Amino acid sequence: MKLVLLLSYLLLFFANGNSQIKVTEYKINSGKMTFRVNFQAGNLPDISFNENQRSSPYFDETLGGQLVLPEFDLFLIIPDQDTRSVNGTVISQKTESFSPAINPGAVKKSDSLAILNWESVIKKSPRNTIDYISVAGSFHYRGNKVLHLIFAPYRYDKADSKLRTVIDYDVEISFPSVIEFSDARLIRKDDFPQDGLILNPEYAGKFAVNRNHIESNDTTGNWINYNAAYVKLSVGRDAIYQLTGQDLINRGVQISAINPAQLRLINRGEEVPVYVHGETDGIFDPADYIEFVGSMNYGSPLYRSMNPPNTEYYSYFDLYTDSSFYWLTWGGANGLRAELYRPDNSVNTPAIDYYTQVNHYEADLWLAGFSSDIFRNESPFWFEKKSWWGNPIFVGKQTLNVTASDVFPGSTAKIFAKYQSLGGSVTTDAHNLVIRFNDDPAVVDSQKGNALDQIFLSGSVSSDSIKTGTNRIITENLQTANTANILYNDWWEIEYPRRIKAVNDSLVIRFNQLSASDLRNFTITGLTGDSVMIWKSGESPKKIYGQKINGEIKITDSVGAGSKYIVNNGLRILKPKINYVKTFNNLRDLQKDADYLIITDNKLFEAASEHASYIQQSENIKTKVVDVNDIIDEFNYGYHNPEAVRSYLNHAVNSLITDTQFENF
Repeated sequence: MKLVLLLSYLLLFFANGNSQIKVTEYKINSGKMTFRVNFQAGNLPDISFNENQRSSPYFDETLGGQLVLPEFDLFLIIPDQDTRSVNGTVISQKTESFSPAINPGAVKKSDSLAILNWESVIKKSPRNTIDYISVAGSFHYRGNKVLHLIFAPYRYDKADSKLRTVIDYDVEISFPSVIEFSDARLIRKDDFPQDGLILNPEYAGKFAVNRNHIESNDTTGNWINYNAAYVKLSVGRDAIYQLTGQDLINRGVQISAINPAQLRLINRGEEVPVYVHGETDGIFDPADYIEFVGSMNYGSPLYRSMNPPNTEYYSYFDLYTDSSFYWLTWGGANGLRAELYRPDNSVNTPAIDYYTQVNHYEADLWLAGFSSDIFRNESPFWFEKKSWWGNPIFVGKQTLNVTASDVFPGSTAKIFAKYQSLGGSVTTDAHNLVIRFNDDPAVVDSQKGNALDQIFLSGSVSSDSIKTGTNRIITENLQTANTANILYNDWWEIEYPRRIKAVNDSLVIRFNQLSASDLRNFTITGLTGDSVMIWKSGESPKKIYGQKINGEIKITDSVGAGSKYIVNNGLRILKPKINYVKTFNNLRDLQKDADYLIITDNKLFEAASEHASYIQQSENIKTKVVDVNDIIDEFNYGYHNPEAVRSYLNHAVNSLITDTQFENF
């Protein structure tokens, strides 16, 4: 049976300034939804607007220099399907002689003050909007899929100074399947906005919603066994780490229940191969231990390149924390184990004389964005010019002292530096930077940059020019026509060839100078202690047993670009920090619904629970208190950043059976 639903009465009435939009003749017919938009235009400010018109709601400072031709947001509850097409037809319009005003631009006066520039606005061409109706996106809101439409009723013809305004406009939305209705309960009237924001609020809860579709993009919890215990560990540097059975006992873990073969270590949802000492007897004793290679929490591997627009800034360090988080668990399947490797040094292979030592220098002193749009700078989102920055450089020189040791001669070293422009009085070639090394007047690299751009400097020097001890990287900001010639440093680096010599029986070895992997050998020198531990890190880590002869260990292995080896003194081995032991609360459980949600830190959890109990009894609504650490652990693998809270709230709003009405932080 074909279902036809016709509502000829008013479904939507709202005002934007003194404009009014009505939506009538709303229909659902098989796989289509149709409705008519009736637009009653308000009084737009014209090109000769006076002081009193500056309060007009139609001005938009984010569109500085463009004509005041406002657009309107329409929100419609739709079936939980992908829209196949959104089309419209102009039914009626009016034409009048009218020249719209121009939006003012925002001008930054200081870090805390911006003003609107009404006098010297650059007149730009009108936006060439083709469609009167367009799709801005869709989202799930309180268990319903909502389509966000943009309605652009105005067209301005500069040639004849005519403004054409749509009055009636028919919209047709097509779906790939017949629209189905849900047998789920209707949402109470007070559960959904009735203020005109949603076109059809009475359809909240009526369309069948595919909850699996809502959750399809969330994979951060796939690794969790909600019936198992987990120990949250953290490390802050690239090194070999050990965790003993006694360490677990000290944190309340009953190790007698642990089958050591089932010990598993997880990082960012992926299992990490480890070595477990003493697991062959099937008992995890206090003296037994788990050994693994831990890594600092780095940022983007593209940090030496320039960002394309609308991407998160390529930062060397993670934007929130240097620590990496690992989860130790047990029970179920056996865990992954690292290869135990004993090199065969009798094979004749090419020898590697040095490795690539990278010294990175960065002072993250303050956070700022450097977009020309100050509103974008203050948004809560990261973008290509928003990060942590170091010291400023004015016209003149900026010097960094860098250290080097055991430099391999007759080879090439590299110097890098990255800067961000603060802006300037001119746009093109606002800056001119050069970089030099030590006392050599020769320029290693020079780059010009426009206002608000990034400048990346890189060049090569002979390794023979590197001194043992202190060296200097010198950046000079040359005078230009820019009267506000200021940049901020992000970081410096020196990358030089270094002999494979340990320092206090420890070393991090990277062979960045190599290309394809091949069977090669290298010798670690400078070893003085009797206990030296060596691992090869990566996707297939190896615990290496090498024979020390006269303070040296020779290793024959498949070595190539990116190969990384960790050497540590076995008597000073590091321990990971044990943050806590827990079982996950399963915040994704659809039965754990709430009308009133409180997110708090564990130090305030008891007080928040008392408040939630009071709200539940006094208001007769369901409440829920969530520890923010549980959100971080379950929705971001234990890594601390606010995006985890955003992901959880998205889940809570979209997937809980009872739709959350309030969030309290």
